Amino acid sequence: MRFAVLVLALGALAACGDNASPCDHTEADDVADGSTAEPTHLTLGASARTVCGNVEGGHYDPSAKIVDVDRYRVTVAGTGELSAEVDPLEGADALSRFRVALFDTAANPRLYADQSWDKAYDHAAFVTDVPPGEYDLVVTAGAGGDIMGGTIGYRVRVTSDPSKKCAALSHATYSEHDETGNDALTVDYSKQPMVTTGAGAAEATDLTLAPGHHYMLGGIAQPAAAQGEYTDGDTFAVTTSDDTDELTVRLDWEGAADLDYVVVEADTLTPAGLSVITSTSEHELATFAVKPGTRYLAWVGAFKGWTGMVPYGLTVCADHHVP
Repeated sequence: MRFAVLVLALGALAACGDNASPCDHTEADDVADGSTAEPTHLTLGASARTVCGNVEGGHYDPSAKIVDVDRYRVTVAGTGELSAEVDPLEGADALSRFRVALFDTAANPRLYADQSWDKAYDHAAFVTDVPPGEYDLVVTAGAGGDIMGGTIGYRVRVTSDPSKKCAALSHATYSEHDETGNDALTVDYSKQPMVTTGAGAAEATDLTLAPGHHYMLGGIAQPAAAQGEYTDGDTFAVTTSDDTDELTVRLDWEGAADLDYVVVEADTLTPAGLSVITSTSEHELATFAVKPGTRYLAWVGAFKGWTGMVPYGLTVCADHHVP
């Protein structure tokens, strides 16, 4: 399975139809779409499409601490590889959480994508790959109490085929130097925190990730003593430029193996982005927000149980997100 990106803009928008991000659908009934998906007549999978709506008070659920839920019915065509982002603007600090999810329309809906905005970042982004068909795009806003007076506007912008926009490079920008000593992180998803300090040191790539540029970190996953849930983990240090606030990262490898990656802030080990699809034949792809001018550690690991030498390339595509 491949993953892709769905983009969401959140803020106090006087009108949802500016020249930069025109709305292809504007929310029509804030009350009814809390329980029944509002038809948008939008097909996702060719050109970019934008849904605009508002977080409105007046129907607060104190037990769930939910201010508003908006549901939109959309159709997915093409490859099904989609992309998205979240931009909190004026008024969004009144919310404790803002979530965007994509469900199918079955009697017991299956969740295909789920992302929440983290206030530590200026926006959020996530990815999903779905079969063609009808889906419900669900926006959920939560807070400790109802929001009174006014609304908080948002835009949900969906684009397609992010893997084509971040194609794997043919040659590494930086190649692994220390195959046994770069295990600077230990990753174990069964524990909290899931990322801790390892025994080795991150490779100093001296790379500054600038918008519009692509980079590849090349290495080899090989048999080694298990650390956490992985038998080998290679760590690379990179830095975002002062105007880079979003990364699309894809991991490609040769041979039958299950490789995963994690990108964390170097100082706190807080995960910014990860891709851990259980796949032995296709690439891993994700898009996520990052902080400008910040040092990050990019880690690649081979899930335990795999043996042999597995060459890989971690392609990093830097961007400056425009709301």
